[in-house]
Amino acid sequence: MKRGVAWLVIALLTVPACGNGTVDAADTARTWYEAISQLDLTRIMDLTCAQQRPALEQAMRALGGGAEIDLEALREQFQIDVSGLSYEENGATDETSTVRITGVLKVTASGHTQEQAVDQEVPMVKESGEWRVCASALPSN
Repeated sequence: MKRGVAWLVIALLTVPACGNGTVDAADTARTWYEAISQLDLTRIMDLTCAQQRPALEQAMRALGGGAEIDLEALREQFQIDVSGLSYEENGATDETSTVRITGVLKVTASGHTQEQAVDQEVPMVKESGEWRVCASALPSN
C-alpha cells in the first residue's frame, strides 16, 4: 500500500492539473504543486482542467481502494517539499501556455526521503478565464 501511495504522490507531482485565475500560468502551476504538497485534494481538483478531472478522480478512488481517502493518515505518512522547484512560463497565447518546471522535489515517507529531479514542460489552458495545467495523459508505471 505504501508503495502505491508513494507512486501516486510522485505521479501527481509530475503530471500537472489545472489553474486558479492567478496572474499567469506559472503562478497557477506553482499553486497546484503547493496544493499537492499539502495533500489538499479539494484544491487539486479545483486546479485540474476539465479534461483531466476524470482521470484524477479515478486515481483518487484507486488510492482509497474505492473508499474515502484518509487524508490525515496520508499527511502523517508523507511530507512533500516543492520549495526546490522553479516555474517559468513559455509560449503563452490567449488560451494556452506552457510552464517549464525544474528543480528537485522531495517526498518523505515513513522517515525516508526521496529526491526526484524535475524537468518538464507543463501544458496550460484557460478555462472560464482561469489558467489550468492540463496534461494530455497520466503516466503509466
